[in-house]
Amino acid sequence: MCQAGRAVALAAALAATAFSANAQDGDVAAGHAFAREACKACHMVEPEEGSPRIIVIGPAFRDIADTPAMTATALKAL
Repeated sequence: MCQAGRAVALAAALAATAFSANAQDGDVAAGHAFAREACKACHMVEPEEGSPRIIVIGPAFRDIADTPAMTATALKAL
């Protein structure tokens, strides 16, 4: 698949997960389960996760959370 095709596929996947993520609002367990399935291709969701990601473009969730000045509001905006 060419690079443009990959970019389109990635954009479509991100758009689909963004719409689905709103359904998880307020339910931590459901949000965690959703993240494990929808985000694991690009991000390390679990701290002890050792398997390689399919697409290495996203930082680990722990790195996002450990960003200086990261707040709950900023995390929701992601």
